[in-house]
Amino acid sequence: MINENEIDEFLAEIRKLGDIHKRDKTFNAFTILGVNEKEIMHARFIAMLLNPKGEHNCGDRFLKLFLEQLSKDTQFSVKSELNDFKVECEKRTDKGLWIDIALWNKTQFIVIENKVWVSDQDNQLRDYYNFALMHSKNEVENVLMLYLTPYGSNPSKNSFLVGELPDGFKGLPKKKVICISYQKHILNWLVACMDSYNVCGYDLRVETSLQMYEELIRKVINRNEYMNSIYDHLIKNNEEKLSYAIDIINALQRRNFMSDSNKVLFQNRILAVADDYDPYFDSSDNSIVLNYEGETLCSIYFDGSEIYINDGAYNELTIDTMMIVDKRLQSLLTNNVEGMLDWINQIVDRFKSIQK
Repeated sequence: MINENEIDEFLAEIRKLGDIHKRDKTFNAFTILGVNEKEIMHARFIAMLLNPKGEHNCGDRFLKLFLEQLSKDTQFSVKSELNDFKVECEKRTDKGLWIDIALWNKTQFIVIENKVWVSDQDNQLRDYYNFALMHSKNEVENVLMLYLTPYGSNPSKNSFLVGELPDGFKGLPKKKVICISYQKHILNWLVACMDSYNVCGYDLRVETSLQMYEELIRKVINRNEYMNSIYDHLIKNNEEKLSYAIDIINALQRRNFMSDSNKVLFQNRILAVADDYDPYFDSSDNSIVLNYEGETLCSIYFDGSEIYINDGAYNELTIDTMMIVDKRLQSLLTNNVEGMLDWINQIVDRFKSIQK
C-alpha cells in the first residue's frame, strides 16, 4: 500500500536540497540556449577566448593562460609572439574535414579536437595532423595535437589509421595526442581567466559570460552537486526512501535511461579511467575494447537497458540500468573515479583468469 505521507515527506526533503543548490536555478544564457548539448557552440566560445584578437579585448592573455594550463602535459613551446597566432573555429582541411579549433602562426600549428557527445571519424586525427604539418614547415615539434573531452578520454584507434597510409602522409603516434578535459583543464583555465580579468579592463558582459560558461561546465559536464547530494542523503538516511527514488526513476525513465547522450557520457567516463588497458572506442558496434598484454581482452557494450561485458563467447558483470542500487552504476552516475577504476580492474581480473 502506498503511503502518500511518506512520499510527500521524501519529496519535501528533495526540495530542501534543491534550495541549498540555488545556483542551479540562476539565470544562465548558455543553459537556456542548450549550449551544453552542442559541441560547436562550446568550440566557438573557447575559440573566441583563445583568439588574441577576440572580442574580449584582452589580447593574448587568455591564450597565455590556456598554454600555461597545458604546461604540465606537454613540452610544446611557442616560437613567436602569442599575438601572431590566428584562431579559427571549424577550419576546413584539404581532405574536406573540419578542425574544431585551429591556432597557427607562420611556423606552428595547434589542433584542438572537441569531443563532447560524438565519436571519432576514421583517420580524423591523422588527417588533421598531416594538415597541421603542411602549415608548420613539416616539423613534428611545431605541431600540438589536443583532444578535448569531458573527462580526458583517449581517442579511438580508428582516428589514427584505417586502411593504408596515403602517399606523403605521416602516421600519427598515439603519444603525440595530448588528452585534455573540461573537468580539469577548461575549468582551471576559466577560473584563471576570471582571476586575472581585471588586468584587461573591466567589461561586465565579458565577465558575466565567463562566469556563466564556467557555471555551465561545472553543472553539466562536471559533477552535478545537487544530484550527488540527493543520492548521498538517500544512502545515508533511509533505504526505503531510496526505493521511492528508484520507483520514481523507473516510472519516469522506463527504458530511456541509456539515451544516446548518456551512452556517450558513460563511454567517455570509462575511457578516461581505463588508460592502463589501452582502451579504444569501436564505432562499428559502439563498444569500448579493453586490451591486456597486447591482446584484446573484452568489450563493454551499452544498449537500451543494460551495460554488459563480452569477450565474444562470455557474458559477465551485467549492469541493469534500472538498478540504481548497483554500486557500479552509482560510480558511473556520479563520476566516482575510484569506483569506476575498481570496476574496470574487476573486469580485467575476471577475464585474465578466464584466459589462463
